[in-house]
Amino acid sequence: MRAVQLYLEEGFKLKEVCAEMGMVTSCLSRWIGLYRQFGEAGLQPAASSARKPKLPSAVRAKIMVLPESLCFL
Repeated sequence: MRAVQLYLEEGFKLKEVCAEMGMVTSCLSRWIGLYRQFGEAGLQPAASSARKPKLPSAVRAKIMVLPESLCFL
């Protein structure tokens, strides 16, 4: 929120804010867009439960039952 405020309310340039905060301009640009569209709620992290698994459940289940001897790490 502070980075967005520096840009929108205090008039600092995008690159200046990013340099000060140690972030890339694309990230701050995205945050600014989210803030303009949704307000502070747009800057809240998404719930982790909202993420869908990348693998089908059947594949995950098979991986979970693999013998330990097949693990390479």
